[in-house]
Amino acid sequence: MKWIKRGFLFGIIIFISFASFGFGEVKMDEEELFAKSFDIIGAEFLEEDINFGGAILKKWIDMTEMRKLGEELKNEVGIKGEKFDGNIFYPELKVDCYSVEEIEEDGFNQLTIYGLNDNGYSTVIILSSYKDGDKGTGETNLFIDMVISEECDQIQEIKEKTKEIFTKLNGEAEITTCITGTISGKLSRNETENKISTILKELDGKNVETYLDENLVSSSIYTPYIDKYIYTGNKKMNYNIAMRYNEYEDKTYVWIGIPIITIGY
Repeated sequence: MKWIKRGFLFGIIIFISFASFGFGEVKMDEEELFAKSFDIIGAEFLEEDINFGGAILKKWIDMTEMRKLGEELKNEVGIKGEKFDGNIFYPELKVDCYSVEEIEEDGFNQLTIYGLNDNGYSTVIILSSYKDGDKGTGETNLFIDMVISEECDQIQEIKEKTKEIFTKLNGEAEITTCITGTISGKLSRNETENKISTILKELDGKNVETYLDENLVSSSIYTPYIDKYIYTGNKKMNYNIAMRYNEYEDKTYVWIGIPIITIGY
């Protein structure tokens, strides 16, 4: 269910957030920034989630056309194996299979493909198409979510290759990246806030918004080291960090998203 939730959350957040993106060159390489942040926090890498999203067609497409496009995209991103008989795919099984979920409603179609790509990375493709019956217009969007569960030196190559898929479809991909790590044991609230304060200082950042509860601290930050941004209210943000203690594992989980965390935490 975590996998389903991740894909659903990805589609919703990306669709809403990208409308507010600013554009420009990244002043600091994202992987360098993640490494710097984890070094400050003292966290160990767990996984990296890369999300791509954008409009590819200025029209609505029916399910027949969507299935055809979905098959092409499945091959393009390297999802392999036989179709799994069911709508739920568990990436931890590490088997050569994939599953497909379809939603077909009046004026709205969605096709979701879950599987593992050639590198063994859990991958989700979401095609979403709608039409406005009154105006006679429509749009089709593509979202690709890839989870890398090992430290990898080819992240930039993966990003460029996936962006090319959008380019071939006359679209442009916006990208968000989220990294997850862990720290052994439970940090005190003071320790957690000090770590985030140190990151703020190192990135010349400004705290835009903070959320606190018993076990969670989440901060939305704006840093000049990154040119792209989204808005929260009327304020810019481009770096999101959250830390939560898991008592069952006796670990503190750390999530960092650029410009926002797009997975459940």
